[in-house]
Amino acid sequence: MPDLLRIRTAQNVEITYEIASIGSRIGAYFIDWLLKIAYICVMSLIMSALAIYGDSTLAVSVWMVLLIPVVFYSLICEKFNEGQTPGKQAVNIKVVSMTGDPVSTGMYLLRWLFRIVDFHLISGIVAIIAIAAGNKGQRIGDMVADTSVIRLRGKYQIRDTAYAKVDVNYQVKYPSATQLEAKDISLIKEVLNDKSDNRFELIKMAAEKIEGLIQVQREGSSETFLRTIIKDYNHQIAVALDAEEDSI
Repeated sequence: MPDLLRIRTAQNVEITYEIASIGSRIGAYFIDWLLKIAYICVMSLIMSALAIYGDSTLAVSVWMVLLIPVVFYSLICEKFNEGQTPGKQAVNIKVVSMTGDPVSTGMYLLRWLFRIVDFHLISGIVAIIAIAAGNKGQRIGDMVADTSVIRLRGKYQIRDTAYAKVDVNYQVKYPSATQLEAKDISLIKEVLNDKSDNRFELIKMAAEKIEGLIQVQREGSSETFLRTIIKDYNHQIAVALDAEEDSI
């Protein structure tokens, strides 16, 4: 059975993830390493030609600039690709916050800074020992940044976002669902997709929390209520967007 990571969000909802294995993280690391090597090789050929047929001083300056993507590779990729480098995407893992909130720039920066400790001292042994010794899938950088790395159930699909297709003739049951944010709807979908043993308890807790947030009295089961909230939110957002487009 895979190791599980339970994160309690600010909404007091516990979400269960599967912790990324050491093997998958090593695989992601080597894929990213090969991509960086390939980039350096191509840039080296270009710079060699520039040094031979042009200004060698200029070539050195350009080379220093071109090395920036290599140095800040993981920081840039994870920040602008929702916690994934190309290597992490290939093996289907990503960085998440231990608070359940989106990972901040500061967290990504701390993870990147501590790569020196995790990967460049004793050839990555420090990171492997830290991950293996703990129960949350964290290397030293993760511990400092309060992050971890999880395995995704599958490649990102539209069902993993706040979006949900709703019939045009749909009748809204809880109009105040629009008081929620897209991240709240995404969290509800995470709870509904949860496969852990305490799934029903999570759904009940989430339903009670949403009731309080939008000030409504739910009808039917907790799961039905949450699924209705998703539809109500999406239908009203779609209507609002259509109205905005018509007014332009």
